[in-house]
Amino acid sequence: MALTLINEEFVIENGVLKKYTGKGGEVIIPEGVTAIGSNAFCECTDLTGVVIPEGVTKIEPSAFSSCTRLKSLTIPESVTVIGKSAFYSCTSLTAALLPGSVRKIGDHAFAFCTRLTDAVIPEGVTNLGESIFFCCRGITALTVPGSVTKIAGNAFSGCENLQNINVEEKNKKYISSEGVEKIELHAFSSCAGLASIDIPESVTGIGSYAFHSCTGLTSAVISGSLKSMGEGAFGECTGLK
Repeated sequence: MALTLINEEFVIENGVLKKYTGKGGEVIIPEGVTAIGSNAFCECTDLTGVVIPEGVTKIEPSAFSSCTRLKSLTIPESVTVIGKSAFYSCTSLTAALLPGSVRKIGDHAFAFCTRLTDAVIPEGVTNLGESIFFCCRGITALTVPGSVTKIAGNAFSGCENLQNINVEEKNKKYISSEGVEKIELHAFSSCAGLASIDIPESVTGIGSYAFHSCTGLTSAVISGSLKSMGEGAFGECTGLK
């Protein structure tokens, strides 16, 4: 039997915040919520800030999609999953400081967050999903933790001001995840601000167009462990000699 609680601003069913009906501004989600449901705040264009309480474990797909005035975000250590397109096109969001508890980040989670400048990917995340930070033009530096084994297609494509990527070496704490193994299709294409890359020994494959049109790239250090490189992986990288 479903238990539904409704007040002036929230519809909550069995601990899942199904819908926000308030007027926006700075919102504090009530204690007792365990998940932010799909589309719960979708297109709440007057939402400017949100505090998610301890106890929430999942932010479901499109939960905050197209909240175009959302500037501040507090995510607690209890959150382990951020769903597909959860913060898609939150064009005013400047920081995504994800807690160390997060283990999964869905495809397109922060795509088109064009003002995002500070993004922290926690140790323990193994897969950076499709278009996860697509066209996040404000990001200038990024660290990919040692737990990550896959960077999916278009993950950072269009991050035109990205200048520094630090891919950490193999992390022995994670027996089954010992470092990035493959950089997928278009993963960093059109990152025009990227000046240099140093790809670690763990990488054995670079997908087609992975660094295509990185016009500011002048140095690319690739290890001897690389087994495959797709078509146009470094095409139109006019600064490379």
